[in-house]
Amino acid sequence: MCSIAPLAISNDGIKAEGLLARTVDWVFGYDFFISYSHGDGMRFPRRVKERLEQAGFRVFLDQTEYVAGADLRRETRRQVAKSRKIVVIGRAGALKSEWVKREVDVALAHDKIPVILNLNGAVEAAPPDAILATMARERDWLRLTETLDDPDGEPSDQTISELVRGFNHTRQETKRQRIFATAATVLALTAAVATWQAIVAVRARTVAEAQRDRAQRVLEQVIGNANRRVESLSLRIKWERETSRAHQTIPVHVYHPPEPTARSSLQQANDLITKGTSLLASGDFRGSRAPFEEALQILESGTGAESAESQWQSARFNLYNDLAKAALKSNEPDEALAVLTKCLAFVQERAAAEPKTLEWRRRRAVLHQKIGELHGEQGRLVEARSQYREATALWRELASVPELLPVARRGLAFSLAQLGDLELKRPNTELAVALSQESVSLLELLAGSVGPGPDLQRDLSVGYQQLADALLAAGRAEEALIWADKDLAISQRTAAESSGPSQQRDLASSYDRRAQALVQLGRNAEALDAFDKGTTLLEAAAAADDAKPSWQRDAAAMLENMGKLLKKMGQQERALRMFRRALSLREGIAALAPDWQTEVENAYWQITGFMRSIGQDHEALETAEQYLLATSFAADANNGKAERIGRALGTLCWSALLAKNFQRAVWAGRHAVYLAPKLDWVRSNYAHALMLSGEREKAKEIYLAVGSLSPDAAKRWKDQVLKDFEEMKKRRLEDRLMVEVGAQFVVD
Repeated sequence: MCSIAPLAISNDGIKAEGLLARTVDWVFGYDFFISYSHGDGMRFPRRVKERLEQAGFRVFLDQTEYVAGADLRRETRRQVAKSRKIVVIGRAGALKSEWVKREVDVALAHDKIPVILNLNGAVEAAPPDAILATMARERDWLRLTETLDDPDGEPSDQTISELVRGFNHTRQETKRQRIFATAATVLALTAAVATWQAIVAVRARTVAEAQRDRAQRVLEQVIGNANRRVESLSLRIKWERETSRAHQTIPVHVYHPPEPTARSSLQQANDLITKGTSLLASGDFRGSRAPFEEALQILESGTGAESAESQWQSARFNLYNDLAKAALKSNEPDEALAVLTKCLAFVQERAAAEPKTLEWRRRRAVLHQKIGELHGEQGRLVEARSQYREATALWRELASVPELLPVARRGLAFSLAQLGDLELKRPNTELAVALSQESVSLLELLAGSVGPGPDLQRDLSVGYQQLADALLAAGRAEEALIWADKDLAISQRTAAESSGPSQQRDLASSYDRRAQALVQLGRNAEALDAFDKGTTLLEAAAAADDAKPSWQRDAAAMLENMGKLLKKMGQQERALRMFRRALSLREGIAALAPDWQTEVENAYWQITGFMRSIGQDHEALETAEQYLLATSFAADANNGKAERIGRALGTLCWSALLAKNFQRAVWAGRHAVYLAPKLDWVRSNYAHALMLSGEREKAKEIYLAVGSLSPDAAKRWKDQVLKDFEEMKKRRLEDRLMVEVGAQFVVD
């Protein structure tokens, strides 16, 4: 626990600073403040800002202006006060938003009358509880009517012109004020000696505020991580209690041969299957397995006459699949694999007994695919490949049967796509391309013969994306762009027909593929536009009530790709904002699904490294501290957690080193080595910290401890140490031990 001593600053100093702050705001304020609701969409407000800036105005919009760690309520009051006009994007969510209402109240308190952009008659159509709409009607605020097919689309030229025309006089006044302010500044410089003490006091206050804000951000991080830990723990306890209650209420049935007057064995099994299905649907995955297993005991022990009945066989087949589903939902993939393997043996037996029954052959192909998926998810690529090949061979046989042609072609297309995806992971890119091309050809042929229904359109979209991925991996970006554009056309058409969150997510995914192809082609501006459209769509979809948690993960990945592109284009500050937005999304995911905690830690590692690369060493140190907190406060307790904390400490050690906080670097390095002794870069960071803190002998011992390493490992160690030395020299971190160690490495 650290404490922050109170600052001894006089009232006169505070008054002087307040006057200076108000003067700066008055001179360097904004022409427009745009107020809107995120729930209505973010593209329209952003385009209004961009259009007004093209016309020469300064515009405040919270998507781009706020910085991490800011007190949003205080910052909002200040930004509204320092803006000449406030423009409210009048859509349904904004007119009912408490936040937008608060911004308008601040504007009115400063004698600024809001301008309402009335989109598609939202003010007139607003319900009685939309307070802003009522105020706009009663007070006759200026309303600019805007009619758009897409409420989050492009603002019209007329609307922008009206805003510009309404501001022209004020803007000229602002120019005169700034000229006068500049003149006053010139006069003030002549009195610099007389005001030096006041400037020093303000500067000290500014530094103190920056330190306080950093401490506040760290505190917020601690609280956020604690909240995630509590939420995760609460969810786990709730689940355990509900599971325990479910087990207490489900009696354990022991199968007895039926009495002559009892229900038939098949009826008893079906009763148990019904009970298990109900429990499975209600979310009691473990509880559902007891009746399922009891039903399976009945069906597997049936007499020859009973088990030969088609209803008996179908019930047994379906039961295997239900049991596998329950095992997967209980996070027991190996148990699911064992059940499906038993099911495959049963199906193979039936297929051999009834060679003319095509359904058993079809089921066999599907089972091979399911088993292949489970092997692939567990990283057993060889086993997965074998299963997919079996499935592909079976589907090829079935595709020669006329009555099964559409079903078999679709199954074959899926099987080829699975094989292609597997080859991409191996990686065998050219084979992956060939398999994906054959899969797409089959789907296109199927669409031409049976008609492009919505399900088949989605299959084609997925197929085009997979083919684009394979081509990108093979370095064939021009071809990849062709298929990405085909995919985009399908997604745009589907989204136009139904604009739900799922369609938005699919369209965003298509923009992402297109952007990746454009990046490889060096068409960065087009790629950035595609990323921008995709992230806007995906963030909106992820905010929907019925959104899947994985959508936030997809949005975070797309924001990170966009950040990498911006970094490549030299737009470092904007890239940093993308990385921060991605980190925020990943933190939200980890609160719901602790298994994804590693992704949060990777995001912290990435953003810390990026900050160091652009010279923000102190900010990088702060973020590295947050990285350590996020890792150490994580609710999970798996066997790899010690090494993960060691990695975070190693990153903190290097960040503290570059920020010249050697004491913190030594502390972090020492503990990092304890927790992750097998990581060479952790040991080298600790040695650097020891060297620069004056403990050269300890550092030298670590640097030169290469005798037990293999020749290749020793070379990698020396190369890494020398590379670090070069990086430290660029930051003016030098020590005579660097020369000694470098010379010794050459001799060895």
